Amino acid sequence: MYKGIIVEDEFNAQQALSKMLRLLFPNLEILGIFSSFEQSQQFLLNTSVDLMFLDIELEDGMSIDKLKEIDHSKYQIIFTTGYNQYAIDAIKLNALDYLLKPIEPMELQGAVKKALAKIDKEKATHDTLLAANKVLEKERKELVVKTIDNTYYLNINDIVMFQSEGAYTQITTLDNTILASKHLKHYEQMVLSYGFIRTHQSFVVNKKYIQSLQKTQITLVNDLIANISVRKYAEVKAQIENG
Repeated sequence: MYKGIIVEDEFNAQQALSKMLRLLFPNLEILGIFSSFEQSQQFLLNTSVDLMFLDIELEDGMSIDKLKEIDHSKYQIIFTTGYNQYAIDAIKLNALDYLLKPIEPMELQGAVKKALAKIDKEKATHDTLLAANKVLEKERKELVVKTIDNTYYLNINDIVMFQSEGAYTQITTLDNTILASKHLKHYEQMVLSYGFIRTHQSFVVNKKYIQSLQKTQITLVNDLIANISVRKYAEVKAQIENG
């Protein structure tokens, strides 16, 4: 069963989209319908979904601008809008599709099929890499990292930091930098037990390579800099001091 949400501030559009999805995809459960972007984000703090149907002009502003400020790599996005001028911005945000209202059932069906296929593929890849990493962690403390062109086997102890790059993650080791084709959350789950700290929504760092701590940033070896969010400063400081 797949899970999704609809973010749309027009009642008739909410009902039409919801009805079409129920008829076309009984295996897609719509967990909620929201009139504002903020409402949807509050919901997603405690609930994970596979797919978001997102209008652009909402009660609380332009969703396409708000998306640029958050990590939205954990779900696929299909824009549903009456305006065609935002298509290029949607592509830059890695949106899966861009449907113009009134939405045609066949276009919706094609977009959702594409989304579910991508979700299945990413889940299979994630599960395979996760299983491989679990085996390697027990044996050699290595992290399997897949890029567009290669697969790397990194010694976790040599990794200095991870930095989010949208749907990708930049991994910096003592002597190399790799752009991995997975989002930051994927790697965070694997390395926190090895002395890594989440300092910011875009950074995870290795404690043993921290050289200094300021209010807004951390300096690591090789003059590397990682941001630190204000709300995490006290927590990060305590973790560093407690070893």
